[in-house]
Amino acid sequence: MDVTKKNNIRSKIISIILMLFAPLLVIEFIILALLSNHVINMVVAMLLTIVIIVAVVLFMIIVLWSFLNPLISVFTNTGASEVEDNRMVQRIHKMAERQDGIGEAIRTANSTVAGFAGTIKGIRDAI
Repeated sequence: MDVTKKNNIRSKIISIILMLFAPLLVIEFIILALLSNHVINMVVAMLLTIVIIVAVVLFMIIVLWSFLNPLISVFTNTGASEVEDNRMVQRIHKMAERQDGIGEAIRTANSTVAGFAGTIKGIRDAI
């Protein structure tokens, strides 16, 4: 693999991670500013932090679940039409149509998961 391509992929991954965690950091800085100015107390700050972290983790789980839908459909014998009805899957397909690095990363992840699903389905059918 070319060094520039490897650095390009690394920078895309870092930018995706920053896009996911930048809002979390901004909100945490706001909570800390409110806490330091005595607008909220420690308990409220702790509760807000917990709620925000849980929301971010749930969002990441939903996105990951949507990426893994082809594999899930193989294991649960769910039809492809039922998997496509998921709104998050439709959003991921829409993002995959983009012609930038994010679209390329999503297309690569989708093709990898679909390849795994095809292999597992083939093994399951053979058994």
